[in-house]
Amino acid sequence: MKKLISAVLFSLLSAVFFAQSSQALTEILESENLTYGQLAYLIGTYKDIVKEDDTDIESTVKAFSSIEYFPKDVKSTDKATLGTTSMALTKATGVRGGVFYRLTYGCQRYAIRELKAKNILPPSADISNPVTGKEAIGILYALISDEVER
Repeated sequence: MKKLISAVLFSLLSAVFFAQSSQALTEILESENLTYGQLAYLIGTYKDIVKEDDTDIESTVKAFSSIEYFPKDVKSTDKATLGTTSMALTKATGVRGGVFYRLTYGCQRYAIRELKAKNILPPSADISNPVTGKEAIGILYALISDEVER
């Protein structure tokens, strides 16, 4: 049963990522420090808000700031931390979370705690840690996998 779910999930995730621009995805995978523009692209394509030829990612970053996925007044070129990445991805994928996660509307601290509880992040993860593109895609993949298994 797990193999079937994994195969279906892999197919869905492949369809999402292959629909994206391969150049943008390659840049995200190779990035040592994820930017808010790249994070907005990942979330936007996951939620089908951003199209692969969308060049105005700055407006997407501002839109995510206005709905509290990102901190206020960030630019698309600013470096994202593990805390903001975790918060944005848990909100985007609809993680229900524990009591404090829900009370704080998924703040960074409790988003990271939720990901640690799901064994997605190691116990040593901290909100101020830098995050790579591979790590961000891995977190998104794990959250989508967790959603399918529920």
